[in-house]
Amino acid sequence: MPSSRVLISALLLLAALAALGPADAVAEVKYTFTVDYSYAAVSRLDFSKLTTVRLMHGVAQIARQNQDAGYDRISVPGDLVPGDVVQVYQGAVYPADPPVTAPTEIFTIPPFTVGGTPGSPVVSGIAEDGSLVRVRHVLACTEDSDSASAVRTPGAFSATFAMPIQSGDWLYAKLTQPDGDTVGIRNSVFGDANCTYVDAASRSYGYFEQYPYRVAVTGLDANAAPTTKVLLRRRGLVVASKDDYSLLLTAGQKPQPGDVVELYRPKDAASPSMAWTIPGLSGVFDAGSDRAAVDAPAASTINAEICRVADCAAQTVRTARDTAAGKTIFDFTKPEGFGDKIDVRSDDQASGWWYSPDEHFSVSFDLVPGDLSPPTGKLTVAKRLNLRRKIRIRLRSDEAGAAIVALTVPKMPRAAAKGSVKLAGAKATLKVGANTISLKLTKAGRKAFKRIAKSRRSSAATVTVTLTDAAGNASTVTKKTKLAVNK
Repeated sequence: MPSSRVLISALLLLAALAALGPADAVAEVKYTFTVDYSYAAVSRLDFSKLTTVRLMHGVAQIARQNQDAGYDRISVPGDLVPGDVVQVYQGAVYPADPPVTAPTEIFTIPPFTVGGTPGSPVVSGIAEDGSLVRVRHVLACTEDSDSASAVRTPGAFSATFAMPIQSGDWLYAKLTQPDGDTVGIRNSVFGDANCTYVDAASRSYGYFEQYPYRVAVTGLDANAAPTTKVLLRRRGLVVASKDDYSLLLTAGQKPQPGDVVELYRPKDAASPSMAWTIPGLSGVFDAGSDRAAVDAPAASTINAEICRVADCAAQTVRTARDTAAGKTIFDFTKPEGFGDKIDVRSDDQASGWWYSPDEHFSVSFDLVPGDLSPPTGKLTVAKRLNLRRKIRIRLRSDEAGAAIVALTVPKMPRAAAKGSVKLAGAKATLKVGANTISLKLTKAGRKAFKRIAKSRRSSAATVTVTLTDAAGNASTVTKKTKLAVNK
């Protein structure tokens, strides 16, 4: 079991102690204790009495705090571990320092540990018999978590998670005693988590004017290595280096795709303990459609953020998870999470955040103004198309671009074929305004010509046009018509 930095998070319901000494017996009291890694709180106090709480580590006093009457809760800062004691005094006067009277209540934090081995989904620990234990595993870089009920053995427990434990992850365990009192602890798994962040998005205000870019590696374990160096390399040459976990970069040192972030632990190591290559990332935002688009490799998460230039107070974020490589669209016309819909402006600053599939590497980057509004078109088709003549359609477009046209029927007359069948098609270059496009019969269209001529009946058909502008935005327009073979 690795050594633990135990962080206590507890909810304790305790019976009162009888007073010792010549005075009459003290009435039974019951408090609620909340013991966390940085403080201890006691609630359900007697409003009419003064309160003193002492946090004790052996005979040493960690902290002491007095509180006047009229309150039902007191909070005292202090780090606590198993074996430490929380003492509560309530009465008409505050006790001496150190007290010469017995406390109203004492609680000793029981032995309780939790730990895990990197790469294994199993965690284990020590816990007193008869208690229930539930464990939570929190990923160091993302704070995503899962929970599991522990399997008890005499004086110990174990739990198995869906996600393997990794260096730097946090393990939380909660122990519930038979009388309902609870104690919680937190422990980090030994080793570096290596959560690496590259901030390559531009900023034009405040502190960022001098150092607009940054590389940082967090989740480093001080017990794993005494020193750290972070380095940014481009085409084999060092752009910047610092003996620290964070590297501030000037405008001329902006991180670029292909750059490599290297981490050295310790700082004078012969080779890096971790290296990441910044992927190709790009994106645009469109004030006309209130949308953003990001082109990126596969990711666990991609965020798009619109920020007001002045102070970023009106910023809002849209999020996509488990995205495939390619383009991801973000829509700011609808609320998402705690963010309201936003009217994107052309003078906004926009940026994206890309998170690697294993969530240990993330990069921010600029979104530039661009066109995300698809072209619109008005399609004109004759009510009846004669297959003996040239098939023409008219299309009015508000943008230059390209068009793909398809003439389809839902099924062939008097045929067993089902589904849509393409009879004619065309590809054309569009100009702004009116366009006339001629369609050419396919092999299926020539067969349909014969069938329709033989049946002497018209057939329902659909003309579908896909318009694509120069930015790659696409839209579709359709029109219903009928087919005939007239002499």
